Amino acid sequence: MKKLIVILVFLLPLAVRAQVEAKVWSSESELGIATVSGNSKSETFTGKDTTSYIIDHKNKVTWTGRYLRATSSGVESSRNWDTALRLERSFPPSPLSAFVSYGLESDFYAGYVQRNNADVGLKYDLTRTTPTVWIVEAGYRNTQTMSRNVQGTQSTDLLRLYSEINQALGKSASMKFWVEYLPKLDDFKSYRINAEPSLVSQLSGIFSLKTGYLVKYQSALVPPSTKRTDSFFTTALVAKF
Repeated sequence: MKKLIVILVFLLPLAVRAQVEAKVWSSESELGIATVSGNSKSETFTGKDTTSYIIDHKNKVTWTGRYLRATSSGVESSRNWDTALRLERSFPPSPLSAFVSYGLESDFYAGYVQRNNADVGLKYDLTRTTPTVWIVEAGYRNTQTMSRNVQGTQSTDLLRLYSEINQALGKSASMKFWVEYLPKLDDFKSYRINAEPSLVSQLSGIFSLKTGYLVKYQSALVPPSTKRTDSFFTTALVAKF
């Protein structure tokens, strides 16, 4: 029942937003499920949604959400999620825009129950036309972390540098790569790096198949985790409106 509810959370908004004018709303949702049975049993569920609403020609609001859970023989081995709301204001005809956002994330097995992230920064479009779309961002992030083994909340000030490139590969395929660098402002030796290359193959006007490899690295371990790097290889069905 819980799995069905999660699937509906990701898919039900598509039916609603499909009826709304495309120039105002845009949405991209992913759903991936892998099940193994027989001599061994394992199950992995992933879901992701990005929905944008254009307020006017200068302002846009975007919501993102992602969820992953994996079990092996009925025992949970991985569970993480994140969600964020972002307001962006552009300054046409300049390629520069400003944004503020607030998000929550959790990765129990990486050592933290929840992180609250408040961001402010600037975005610059290096290229804005196909076949190549390339953006860079720079800003400040304040993170409030609730760890598994530490009572209370730890506040951290971070510099955030981000780059994303989308490259069309003909009419039915595209490649995307993004990387995010988050060093502490008072100690640049302590940092986090997140990155993901992905390949998307178009199946129809709405649906496509995405294969991605997400890597999350933290230079300082958060007890009780023992590994600095977590990686996730996923294949998902994508619906884009």
